[in-house]
Amino acid sequence: MIKKFLNKILELFKQGMSKKILAKSLSATFFISIIPIPGTSTLLIGFTSIKYRWNLGLMVLFSYLLMPLQILFFVPLMNFGRLISGKSIISVTTETIYRLFSGGWKAFFVEMGWFTFFAFIGWIAMTSLLYYFVYRFFLWLLHKSFKKSKSD
Repeated sequence: MIKKFLNKILELFKQGMSKKILAKSLSATFFISIIPIPGTSTLLIGFTSIKYRWNLGLMVLFSYLLMPLQILFFVPLMNFGRLISGKSIISVTTETIYRLFSGGWKAFFVEMGWFTFFAFIGWIAMTSLLYYFVYRFFLWLLHKSFKKSKSD
């Protein structure tokens, strides 16, 4: 009974879309969801789904499921961005954040702005390198999923 319900939900999300379009929308959602600027992913997903006429419900649901990755990837993306730009890498720890807080709000927001800037640089580099592979993975996954749902 639960399997039938889940299959009906999945069919609703797949409705009217080919495997390639679904894979493109999931890949775009994956990378937009981990963008290291909090609060921008839902807006960007909305614009993307309207521009390409992709399934907004599927994209928003997938984005919310990936929200923990945005937080988890912030520091690695920041370090990657600093490495690419040639800036010295400082380790971000709770002590670093405490030191920034004790320096005043202005210093904290300026430094966090730089952290976000370097994380964004890392995100751009990672996205341009990995988008094709993530797209191919989702295409393969959807191909398997469509085969299973046809045989049920």
